[in-house]
Amino acid sequence: MRSFRTLSRVAFSFLLILVSWVTPAYGYDDITAMELNDELSAANELSIKAPLKCIEMVDAYLGKNKSQLQQTKQGFVFNDSFSLASNNNSSIVNAFQIKSKCYKKLKNIDQALVNIEIAIELAQTSSLPFELAQAKLSYGSLLFNHTQRHVDALLEVQQASLQADSSSHPLTHELQLSIHLALADFYTQKDKFQQANQELESAKTIANKLDKPQLIAWLNYYWGRYYIRISQPQLALSHFVDAKSMAENAENFLLIAKATYEIADIYRRQGNKLDKALHYANLSANAYQDLGDDRELAYAQIYMAILHRQNQEYSLSMVYFWNAGDLLQGLQDLTGSALCNFEMGKTFLKMHSVDEARNYLNLARFQYSKMDNTKMLADTLLLLGRLNIEQGEAGIARIQLEKVLALSESLSFLEQRERAYELLAAAYELTGHYKKAIENFKQFHALQTKIKQLEFTLEQNKFNEQYQLIERTQQITVLEQDNQKLTSKLEGFLMVCVVIATVLLVLLYRYIHNWLKLKQLKAASQTLITQLNHHPHTLLPWWSSQLKSEQFNKPRETTLPQYYALISINFLTDLYEKYGALKAQRIEKEFGVYLQTHQPDQAAFYQMRDNQLLFITHKTEDSDAESLAQFLTDILARFTHKYDLAPSVAIGIVNHPFLPKAEAAIDHKRVSDLACLALLGAKQIQTPEESAWLELFAIDCPQAAFFNGDIWQLGQQAIAKGLVKINCSGDKSQLVWPIIQASNNMKLKPAF
Repeated sequence: MRSFRTLSRVAFSFLLILVSWVTPAYGYDDITAMELNDELSAANELSIKAPLKCIEMVDAYLGKNKSQLQQTKQGFVFNDSFSLASNNNSSIVNAFQIKSKCYKKLKNIDQALVNIEIAIELAQTSSLPFELAQAKLSYGSLLFNHTQRHVDALLEVQQASLQADSSSHPLTHELQLSIHLALADFYTQKDKFQQANQELESAKTIANKLDKPQLIAWLNYYWGRYYIRISQPQLALSHFVDAKSMAENAENFLLIAKATYEIADIYRRQGNKLDKALHYANLSANAYQDLGDDRELAYAQIYMAILHRQNQEYSLSMVYFWNAGDLLQGLQDLTGSALCNFEMGKTFLKMHSVDEARNYLNLARFQYSKMDNTKMLADTLLLLGRLNIEQGEAGIARIQLEKVLALSESLSFLEQRERAYELLAAAYELTGHYKKAIENFKQFHALQTKIKQLEFTLEQNKFNEQYQLIERTQQITVLEQDNQKLTSKLEGFLMVCVVIATVLLVLLYRYIHNWLKLKQLKAASQTLITQLNHHPHTLLPWWSSQLKSEQFNKPRETTLPQYYALISINFLTDLYEKYGALKAQRIEKEFGVYLQTHQPDQAAFYQMRDNQLLFITHKTEDSDAESLAQFLTDILARFTHKYDLAPSVAIGIVNHPFLPKAEAAIDHKRVSDLACLALLGAKQIQTPEESAWLELFAIDCPQAAFFNGDIWQLGQQAIAKGLVKINCSGDKSQLVWPIIQASNNMKLKPAF
């Protein structure tokens, strides 16, 4: 019959509700230890084994450090009466954190929140950034895992991160790691996987920097939780196994218990590996037993009982349920007791022990009603309704299922509402109310469609965010696990895409690298050319390099008159012999800077040779060679006076254009050669103590054709013929020109 098929389907759906209540509490403050004195350290050690005794010890400590301590319904009401003269600010803050931790262990979340809020206020008042960050981290953890204030929880942990950044405490880096892991877990549970991945990467950077195996073990644990959430169980399993191994080496029983539970749950989900799931669940229970945590041990035994039930080992399942029930009854844990009774009722239902199943389920219903746990109450009523339908008590079943509909008005209880309509349809069908059965089945079908649409919408919303992360995770799996192979064409296509993208990135990298290298080489080449175009010591531009530049080669419509003054500087000749290379180079450099800063506008100094400079300046109507020579002599004298150098110089001066009627006949290079000829004459009239100058200038009538050829020789011939005149500071009769002298000697030589 359709009703019995419906019951079988509903029974199967109950097997899927196994995880939310048995998942261990994730306290991020378990990672970073508090600095405690002897009294608080002894109390903290009892926070797991004996939380009530821990609270008593903390209260006794606070009584010694507080003049007023009043217990109210809201918690501790305190005045500004702490005796903090002994610098115990941080200890008092830590005391309230320990109390909050104990109350959380006792499932008294209200008192846990009150005490952690007191710790936060005291840390703020006492300006303790490290303790404040710790307290805010614990506060955020409480809000996220035990209340619905998830936005407030996230804000508190983000504020904790800011406080930790401003702390100089030795354990600040470990606290920052804990904060990143907390944020990663928050984002993971809210399906914000990109943010979670970023936080985990930040935590990984800190863990690698600190290089502490215990911190790396915690990091692996939270990576595993992240991979579980993005449906990567193999990667999750690898990280959980690493966390377990490292925790065993450090004898960290808390992490062992949590990691082995997660491993067991992965195998449970696979369905065909219940033996492995039971093995790791047993390891988790043993770790809680070694830790002395009876409460978590009871929950671990409930989980083992469920696994044995799935494996159809009902006798073993009941043994674990009874052991867990005894522990929870001794701990007065109503939440755990209700859960144990609920699962025992389900087990008796599987064993077809109707009376026992009804008794335990009714007991669980009473306990969940007392705790106002609407979701679990609805699940319990659904099981009772199913049981009564199987026993033919459709009327009682309808009452229970109608109550489920009344409880499941909220959108978060759509699954319970769907199952209630399905069971109601079966109940009405059994009693012959087919119209009612059809109506409820239509409601079931409509709600089932709505749930599928919601699930599809949620999956679509998560798809875009998860796609890139899943793609990268798959590729990392290929690289890290050699034994994993591509199982589908889609994975192969993605691999090819990644390889192509990598090749393109490598080519792009090589292109950018070569482009940057070429740019550097061009810059270095330009720098080298600039250096080669300047004297290495004075840094003045070489005249030979300037002749190649566009400035001296481009044609001009009009040429402004200029003076070319070639200066022979005596002190540069023996500067190295007089002062040594180091100081001589420094003097030369300073000399070059001095000349560049003192050169007039529209004038420039050029290096002709190591001891010769070429000065080019515009010629004005009121300027002449003598004033130019005096100007240059004065400039050089001011510098030579500073270092006690020989001030005498020889200056050869010519005009440009040299030929007044043929301005383009003699270019810049040939004018500089004429300046060399003028300098030759200036040196002949120079004395060791005084400077000398000599100017060569052409008369108005010389033809340009006369000067075609070697300008140095033709210039001397022009002097001999009177085409070029001499103006100098000494006696012209002392001048001897090599070409003229050689010609005279040839004339005086007798015939052979």
